[in-house]
Amino acid sequence: MSPVQGKDKRSIEIDLSEVRGKKYRCLPGCGLCCLCQPELLPDEVMVFKQHSPDAVVKIKRPHLHFAVALKREVGSCVLLDRRRCLVHDQRPHFCQQFPFHFHVGDQVRVEMDLSCRGAWVDDGHDVMPEVEELLRANMPAIEDTLPRSRAVYAEFKSNCVEAGVWRNPEDLREEIAVRSDRLADIAYLGEMLRRSYEDDEMDIGEMDQMFDPDGVDMEELAEAAMNDSMESLTSTDLVHLPVYCDPDMSWNLFMAHKGMLHWKVLDEDGEIVDVDVIDPRDIKLMMPTEDGAEVMRNYMLTLNHRDSFMGSAYYMVDAYGYQDDLDNVYFGAMASSALDLLWRASLLAHLYGRDKLDAEGLREGIIFFDMDRMDAPTIGAFI
Repeated sequence: MSPVQGKDKRSIEIDLSEVRGKKYRCLPGCGLCCLCQPELLPDEVMVFKQHSPDAVVKIKRPHLHFAVALKREVGSCVLLDRRRCLVHDQRPHFCQQFPFHFHVGDQVRVEMDLSCRGAWVDDGHDVMPEVEELLRANMPAIEDTLPRSRAVYAEFKSNCVEAGVWRNPEDLREEIAVRSDRLADIAYLGEMLRRSYEDDEMDIGEMDQMFDPDGVDMEELAEAAMNDSMESLTSTDLVHLPVYCDPDMSWNLFMAHKGMLHWKVLDEDGEIVDVDVIDPRDIKLMMPTEDGAEVMRNYMLTLNHRDSFMGSAYYMVDAYGYQDDLDNVYFGAMASSALDLLWRASLLAHLYGRDKLDAEGLREGIIFFDMDRMDAPTIGAFI
């Protein structure tokens, strides 16, 4: 935790552990962040209406706001030209903030979107000066949001305690952390997912004692992973399709429809070109190599520490009417996320001719997966 002083001179503790020591560099020709339609702040609306009126559109959902227009309403920002921003020095606040996200729950935590390829470079700059500057700019919004968010979290905990489904979130995180060596074990993840669906409260220690990898039906597990991933890739709205920016900086879209996976490419003019139709049953769920497993374990531990991920488990408990124990939901979310990641990494390996899930293959899977993971519903707010 690091203290940041608010306008009332009191310090607000900010969890910077995910970004401390990280490097980052914006990669030429990427433009992934330019596919994320940024909301304009009130003062930005006036500036953009004055200088770029055709670039401003009114958005009605999920709330009424103004944003920068997209090419053909589904492509990149209209102010992107040959993968370069035409207003880079005056770009909106939310563009300046990418790939950092500020989650406000019962505390404030800075998270880093690992779908950004610039988050994986070795020759980038230290992110901390940039993060600290963004925190100062965001402090009024943080001060306004934090008390309200804490009230929501307190109400959620009260509801859980009353329903008998509460578990201390730090205890849940510790249960996962001490099993970090299992977080890339497909059979173990499958057993964790299966037990999370049971009515009784999950005892992960007992699961460890009873776990028999030979007792896991790997074909059934692979089918379950495929089905869950296909569900996560389902969208009838083209602008919300999962995007994978590949090493050549192509914007790849994947849409599950009627049991098949439609692979498309989005060009800078907003045109969507069909590439292939893939039978998901042709995708073999691959076991990660030793170095691939290490990359995956580190990523799963990152998820385990994110407040937005815990907030997603809270959201599901609330959506299920407090009928499910928090530990069942949390462990199930960890297992399903891991299997979704593995299936997506296996999909990319199949499409790009890789015969193994090594460190590079898992990294590409995370680049495909993390933006969707951060877009999942959560209790709390990103500002």
